[in-house]
Amino acid sequence: MKRQLMRIMSVFCALFIVASMIIPSVYAKDKVWSSAYAYTLNSAMSNCGTLSTENSDGYIDISTTCPTGVFYADLVNFENAVEPCLVMFYTDGNTNSISVDIYRYDAEERSAKIVTTVKEPLKTQDGEIAEIALAEGGDYRYVVFNRYMGNDLVSEEYYTVIENDAFMRVEPPGQKLLFGVVSFTSKYLHPEVDISNFNGNLSIFFSLLKDGAAQNVGYTDILGDITNDEHEKLSRVLSRTAEFTETFDIGNYSTMAEYSLAVNRHNGNGKFNAITNIYDLGDELYYVRYSTDLCFYNSTVLRRTDKVTDDYQILNVRNDCIPFSDTELDSIKKAYMKNKLVLEKSGGMELKSEPFIKVNKLDVEKPLDVPQMISPSLRKPLALIGGGVLIGLFILLWVLFSSDDK
Repeated sequence: MKRQLMRIMSVFCALFIVASMIIPSVYAKDKVWSSAYAYTLNSAMSNCGTLSTENSDGYIDISTTCPTGVFYADLVNFENAVEPCLVMFYTDGNTNSISVDIYRYDAEERSAKIVTTVKEPLKTQDGEIAEIALAEGGDYRYVVFNRYMGNDLVSEEYYTVIENDAFMRVEPPGQKLLFGVVSFTSKYLHPEVDISNFNGNLSIFFSLLKDGAAQNVGYTDILGDITNDEHEKLSRVLSRTAEFTETFDIGNYSTMAEYSLAVNRHNGNGKFNAITNIYDLGDELYYVRYSTDLCFYNSTVLRRTDKVTDDYQILNVRNDCIPFSDTELDSIKKAYMKNKLVLEKSGGMELKSEPFIKVNKLDVEKPLDVPQMISPSLRKPLALIGGGVLIGLFILLWVLFSSDDK
């Protein structure tokens, strides 16, 4: 009996070790939605503009005309989902209304998909005040529309997202915590979130989305591995791309003469500061991010070749940009590998020599690297199966220890 228990304990310990290596990789999920949400918010701000006030508790007069613009955006886990939804609040002067757009991240298409738009007319009765808020009640989050007559609540509507579909709750949640976003009448808007200083909070939120996109690149960063000579060559190339005033892409040109004319036509005032990342895309294609005196997120895609000065052909330039995602980089690489204007690669980027010489001994076992042996797509199912097995073993051990030796 004791020998059997020892065997069971050994199996249990082995499974516990494997599960402890798998489960963290499942729950340490990257913010793959950051880039998609950043593009969505940037597009809305570019098309509609933004609303702001001089003071943090200021009002916006809409008695004569209603402005159009985004004034607030947030990430909301409506049903404690792994990936949050993007919720964006904006006014529409054409329809004299205020709207809330809810977007979800589509993992298959790797883009932001609209779930629903909830629109409320900026029209109230005399003495009536309308409010739009975010709320939390139990396991759900809500977008709330309330209307008050004085201090009395006249009506309330609760909207949420369940399994990527929008629903309106029939009855208000029993316990709720309201977070006000904006209140209004037919004459004024009163943002309950701070939109002063040219809507600085919205700019901070947008920057956080860009930071998340920047941290979610799966390619290898080799900045620390290149030689000083290679770093100087790249710095000279980036000093040129920092001056570009518009987005540049070699795919927009059909002849080498047109491309050469465009790549040498730059007269901006941006000055290169420092390289932040160099990602190796393979086939001597490199995605380089760098900062300038004007903005932090700038990028270029280069081809390593000995047919141009400084050994790098400029293929793509974006200044003050949302960092590329893996999906975009994959598409860019495929397109550039087919482009006839992309020059042939050379011998490769010069990397620093290793400070140590690897010694292989027969009596040294190679360590087991579990995370790399398991496909990322299988880690979550395996973690769930492992959890079920562990629970089963706990029950089995409890039964064995609680029974007699027979």
